[in-house]
Amino acid sequence: MLAYLDVVLTNAENWLGRPASPAGVLYFHVHNPMVSASDFLTEDKIEQEIFKKFKMKGLLLDQEDVVRMMDTSLESGRSNIIPAGFSKTGSFYKGSAVAEREIFSELQGYIHRLMENAGLAITEGRSILTHSSSNSKQRVHFARIARYVNLIRR
Repeated sequence: MLAYLDVVLTNAENWLGRPASPAGVLYFHVHNPMVSASDFLTEDKIEQEIFKKFKMKGLLLDQEDVVRMMDTSLESGRSNIIPAGFSKTGSFYKGSAVAEREIFSELQGYIHRLMENAGLAITEGRSILTHSSSNSKQRVHFARIARYVNLIRR
């Protein structure tokens, strides 16, 4: 997902005639979900249970207006379709998968470097790619990026 986002953001000016900024990065798993229950379920309840299994995973920009455009039915509570929710006061619920614009820039830079290094390694005949660093500042930076990448994987 992050690789696709990097490609779009890098080429937006050429493709759209203006720069783009991310509103989020979401993954929608295409599958044929099954619902199991110990009691009889109404057709509406079955539909709700199936709908829950299609909830997207990912990371969203921490701007309430942007997130509300992604789920226009959400006023408060947790969204059924995106990994975010709002309290009655309008702030994000704890556990909402949201991040500041700076984090998206860091993620884009990280994935861009990762792809560049992978390409170089392939052209140099190296086939094993690992991340290691003796520099503690780099390890801390990588850990911060990894935290957000893990949010996307949830």
